[in-house]
Amino acid sequence: RTLSETDSNDDLKNKDISLLDFLKLFPRMFVRLLLSPFLLLLILAQCCFSAVTAGLATFLGKFLERQYGASVVRVSQLVGAVNLPAVAVGMLIGGIIMKRMGLSLKSIPRFSVIMLTISTLLCVPLFFMGCDTQRVSKVNDQLGQYRPLSQCNISCSCPENAFHPVCGSDGVEYISPCHAGCTNFTKDPNNTFRVQLYTNCRCISGGQSHARPDPCESNCPHFLLPVILMISLASLIACLTHNPLYMMVLRCVSYEEKSFAIGIQFLLMRLLAWLPAPALFGLVFDMSCIWWRTVCGKQFSCGYYDNNLMRHRYFGLQVGYKIIGITLLIILGWKAKLTQEYNLEKKSEIQV
Repeated sequence: RTLSETDSNDDLKNKDISLLDFLKLFPRMFVRLLLSPFLLLLILAQCCFSAVTAGLATFLGKFLERQYGASVVRVSQLVGAVNLPAVAVGMLIGGIIMKRMGLSLKSIPRFSVIMLTISTLLCVPLFFMGCDTQRVSKVNDQLGQYRPLSQCNISCSCPENAFHPVCGSDGVEYISPCHAGCTNFTKDPNNTFRVQLYTNCRCISGGQSHARPDPCESNCPHFLLPVILMISLASLIACLTHNPLYMMVLRCVSYEEKSFAIGIQFLLMRLLAWLPAPALFGLVFDMSCIWWRTVCGKQFSCGYYDNNLMRHRYFGLQVGYKIIGITLLIILGWKAKLTQEYNLEKKSEIQV
């Protein structure tokens, strides 16, 4: 320890320190803790894993809806009944392991690297468990663009902002009944305000040209439950490291600096993980869009995504964050041999 560090700690130990004196010490303490290589590497590793959590919390529901055609209610039920309890159980078991095994400052990085590596490997099958993008006329159904019927809806003058997907009897999805060239419809006998079937659709090939007033069904809904189970298992294993890494922050700083170090930890996690990560994951979704809805001539929201591209980028970004975090923990494991470990309850030996 340098003389200035010892003086700062001695000042903090003075119970009669005034608020003004603390404010004078604040910049020096903040810069010193922020420039501590061990603490900074540890917080950056936690930021990587928090970014993964932010991406899951923000976009997991939308991903499952778009990828597997699940309803909002179904996705909310699965996430609430499977994923969230798995995260809570992982944190609980991680705390028990920390207490029973008595993990030290040197063993916590090793334990975390093993658990997080397993969690990352469990994400690999998710890259292949997905649905191909549905065939949408004039969007990604190239055959439909060059059919003799491709000029079938010119006289309909379909508005540019029309977006009411219908599934044609030919298995191709259309942006709206107008784009399918439908000229008639039948109402639902149980609900006169709901259309049961669009008929006489000139853009749909085949004998019975009709369309249902809903998007075409997903071609792999059976993947939904295995995927949510795999994500939940990976989350559970990753959360085993939550409490050990949190305790690691407390053990690498002296007694007088613990609360201040926790404040810096949460500040950096908000600035480096919880603020930019949702925006970055949102950018990944936007870059996977193949057709944008327009309102008043301006781009509004994405109507159709490239499912394969979205799945690979969504999970790829998560795996990338985890790999960076694991690399930082490996470096921490090496530096832990040179770092003094402080007791969580007793003050440091330099106290007078």
